[in-house]
Amino acid sequence: MWFIVVSFLSFNLDGSQNIYVYNNPNFNSWEECAGSVTDPQEIPKYMETLYLEYRGSLPGEIEKVSCVPKEVYNKLRGIKESVDT
Repeated sequence: MWFIVVSFLSFNLDGSQNIYVYNNPNFNSWEECAGSVTDPQEIPKYMETLYLEYRGSLPGEIEKVSCVPKEVYNKLRGIKESVDT
């Protein structure tokens, strides 16, 4: 499976970069994911999710949108969970 990760041009106090990891939708291939994130009809849905999650104020300008495999997604989720606890 593949997942969408958004990187922002902003950093936390510890120097880590602000990112948002979508857990839904997920995709069967990189091509499917990349097609979705570049589809003009899908982009507003992704932006709406970001604005809802960040209560209308993104942590910075979007630097990059990536499609990552499940292994990377799991590592990112593990990092977030260790920071949140």
